[in-house]
Amino acid sequence: KSTRLLTREKILVYIPNAEITNKSFSNYSRPNRTLVARVYIGIEYGAPPNTVKDVIIQVLNQHPQVLKIPPPDIYLKEFGDFAITYEIRFCHHNFANEPKIKSDINYQIWYALRRNNIKIPFPIRDVHLNHIERRFQTKELEAQKSSFNIEGLLGQVSVLSSLSAEILTQIAERSVIAEYGAGEFIVRQGDQGDSLYIIRTGSCGVYVRRNGKQENRIATIDSSEFFGEMSLLTGEPITATVRAMIDTSIIIIDKENFSNILNDNPAIS
Repeated sequence: KSTRLLTREKILVYIPNAEITNKSFSNYSRPNRTLVARVYIGIEYGAPPNTVKDVIIQVLNQHPQVLKIPPPDIYLKEFGDFAITYEIRFCHHNFANEPKIKSDINYQIWYALRRNNIKIPFPIRDVHLNHIERRFQTKELEAQKSSFNIEGLLGQVSVLSSLSAEILTQIAERSVIAEYGAGEFIVRQGDQGDSLYIIRTGSCGVYVRRNGKQENRIATIDSSEFFGEMSLLTGEPITATVRAMIDTSIIIIDKENFSNILNDNPAIS
């Protein structure tokens, strides 16, 4: 006689009962289905550990299968030759889907680190050419922003369309370009709003939760469309969740920079 086991790869394995009685096995559903998963990542020395922790925790908190209790945590494991190694720990209830959960989190961590200018270093190149690479990245970002015709996109936003080309240029110079991967949340319903978001490339879904029920997608917004304009002007809470449906590039104008421009140009306020 034998016992049948179905693997994660959907392969049916037959194990003779005589072997089962002579070996130990792990039961991932007892005493409960809560499992601890671990992911390791190397981060550059120039990134403050607390900042790294905050960025990664934010990614984990947004994943629907990562449990809030017990909360996820980040451990600084090692100071290596070229990077600081962090151990990411989180809990979930789906043993069969754990590789997919880890993959999703790794994808989203990459985008989150990129948005926060935190690098996953290449060993030799990072040691010898880091200062040159950073200067190149700064110049590349400035050239990138100018080539994106941000001013043209700003002119299509209703609350900004009456502004002069000079003012739009000032706003464009102080804006931030952020990259989001498919499935990432850009804003969440109920969060405090303080920025205007313009889709440079990509596509986003707009979701609303009513009466505490499941979120429903009510719209899709694409390149050149925008959201968050009322939050920029009034600071009121976000009224809908916006999530990237594919890899999406967003132009972000925060309230502080916009207010500074208004203060410098009282004629338009």
